[in-house]
Amino acid sequence: MTFDKLNLIAPIRKALDEKGYKDPTAIQVQTIPPILRGRDVQGCTQTGTGKTGAYVIPIIQNLMTDEIPEDQRGHPRVLLLCPANELAMQIKKSFDAYGKYSGLKCAIVIQDDLINEPSKESLNEADILVATPGRLLELININSVSLDKIEILVIDEAEKMFEPGLSFELNEIRKILPEKKQTLLFYLTKSEEIDILSKQILHDPVIVGSLPQLVQPGKIRQAVYFVSLGDKPSLLVHLIKEEEIPNALVYIRSKDTAKKLVEHLNNEGITAQTFHGKISPMEREIRIGNLKTNKTRVLVATDLASKEVLIDNLAHVFNFDMPMDGVSYFDRIAIVGKNGAKGFAFSFCDDIELKFLKKIEAISGELIPVIENHPFVMEINNSVNMKPAKQQPKKNADEFLYDYISAKATYIPEPPSPMDTEPEGKKKRKRLVKKEQTFMSSSIPKEKNKGKK
Repeated sequence: MTFDKLNLIAPIRKALDEKGYKDPTAIQVQTIPPILRGRDVQGCTQTGTGKTGAYVIPIIQNLMTDEIPEDQRGHPRVLLLCPANELAMQIKKSFDAYGKYSGLKCAIVIQDDLINEPSKESLNEADILVATPGRLLELININSVSLDKIEILVIDEAEKMFEPGLSFELNEIRKILPEKKQTLLFYLTKSEEIDILSKQILHDPVIVGSLPQLVQPGKIRQAVYFVSLGDKPSLLVHLIKEEEIPNALVYIRSKDTAKKLVEHLNNEGITAQTFHGKISPMEREIRIGNLKTNKTRVLVATDLASKEVLIDNLAHVFNFDMPMDGVSYFDRIAIVGKNGAKGFAFSFCDDIELKFLKKIEAISGELIPVIENHPFVMEINNSVNMKPAKQQPKKNADEFLYDYISAKATYIPEPPSPMDTEPEGKKKRKRLVKKEQTFMSSSIPKEKNKGKK
């Protein structure tokens, strides 16, 4: 199917043609028609599926074709709420791109961006308002923006709206929105909270989306390195230099540790920069450009900022800190598998992070190959049951979706439960790497491994 079959108006088709988009994705085929008809929509969709275009395109068309008197204009008609600055900026770019010939105005309100924040006049003149809940609520409380004319509410990545603070802000905003409106709810992971929210805000919704396609194309070579927390910086330096990696994206848990790692890399002669939500949008664009042109060799990014890094020729990604759930893991490594490109995804795992590795493998249904021929090998306490995921019982679709609830566990080791402990005397499972799956050089002398725990 092509976009021509979806009955889109000429200004939108022209914008799509300029972007080189001819065929809609599966989620766009499912989502665009019901939104054009004014139906509420509930969708479970993953990163990279074309989800943003699935709701942006029909919203623009509905605003352009819905004739309203001039005296009723001058107020936001669409409110889009999302949990993070980076996602908000990405969504605004989509509205600007697809609505290039629409004449519609889109404003953005995000946290910690007071310099670029639009004025009260420009906010109330915008047709579309993209916002994070916290900053929007602040502006509502000082009467800088009015939401009483909102016709369409979109909540994207709704599962993250239940984090402390965000849920309160979302509820406060909902209280002041018009009761009659079209509502679109999208999420990456299904949970009990999502079920409750959907029943509260949706009216006879069309359900779209499908099970997340987490397993990436086979061209993404994956590997895990068992290494102590203190040796992770040294292992990263070793791999970048040993393999002569031209540029790489390194995921890390917090901006403070990102700063320390960048200092370490620069001291080792590897040019590196941080990338997180506290950096201004203009500076983020500069740093992405530096990585693209190899002026910077490594970008150390937090998860909150990672969705904005879109680089076609990036082939290496490192999970310096293991992600806590499978969705985050596959979202991270997908950046090196765009359009079937070859890529390498390396994960550093210490003994505390074993529980995260188990969750990732349980979702993918496969073991991630372990690389043992490196100078910082750590012996893993394998008392925890590491049964291959393929032996796990099969689940139906609903149970499978519930497995994608993001882990809320803190970074604290948990003692193994009696069910997780290997029976006494049982031989530990040996995790071996197939010869053809070994990534790194095998020329490292065995003597280097002595004494490393």
